[in-house]
Amino acid sequence: MKGLWHHQPEDEYVVITTRVEGGEKEFRLVRYSDRERFPTIKQAKSHGFDTQETDDFNIGALRDAKLAAVLWMDEITDDNPEIMQKVALETGLES
Repeated sequence: MKGLWHHQPEDEYVVITTRVEGGEKEFRLVRYSDRERFPTIKQAKSHGFDTQETDDFNIGALRDAKLAAVLWMDEITDDNPEIMQKVALETGLES
């Protein structure tokens, strides 16, 4: 269920990049993050554009050092706690 997360002033943000790894018949999506934290979505987006040179990245919203939501630009793409736990493990954002 999307829509549980809402920005709070204490939230921090990171850039999350998804890559396709594998070949034509077998592949998987792998998520990465440099885990650099920013106090605003705007600063995280700027970092994403600087490092990716495209808008092909997501923003992770952290609350109390835990991944609370994944956004593309300003739109929530997911905030399901089970999925957030999986993404946090893949990106090294687990606390």
